[in-house]
Amino acid sequence: MSRAKFGREVPVLSPTDAAWLAGLIDGEGSVLLSRSGKSYSPVITVGMTHEDTILHVHRLVPGSMIHRQQQAKGWKDAYCWTVGGRRAVALAMQLVPYAVTKREQLMLLMRFPTGNWRGKLPVPETVKDEREGIYDGLRVLNRKGVA
Repeated sequence: MSRAKFGREVPVLSPTDAAWLAGLIDGEGSVLLSRSGKSYSPVITVGMTHEDTILHVHRLVPGSMIHRQQQAKGWKDAYCWTVGGRRAVALAMQLVPYAVTKREQLMLLMRFPTGNWRGKLPVPETVKDEREGIYDGLRVLNRKGVA
């Protein structure tokens, strides 16, 4: 598995590129909050077996790229692009006008309160509650199976 990380800020996308990426995320992507203990991080990801498409996404919005070698005989290699944290929130703001399937998830992600609470400063309870509510809302929207 190889990884590459580039870029700190989300570039402003053209309307065409934003619409294309929103459509790709609608069909092949995920919008979620990653949770580790009591810490949350917004995440937008796209995974597929078509490397050129993932490379194009990465050129539009540099993020993390993962290449997974085939997992079983007859399987294709898989590629995944991910953007997280404040960058995911900033990207969500550009994609919402064009998203259909993942529109509600992107709108919830946009509400994610970002702040500088690293280190010894405690995260305010109201922020913890808001993050938990967004996490729960995304879990409901992303649930698989019959409604």
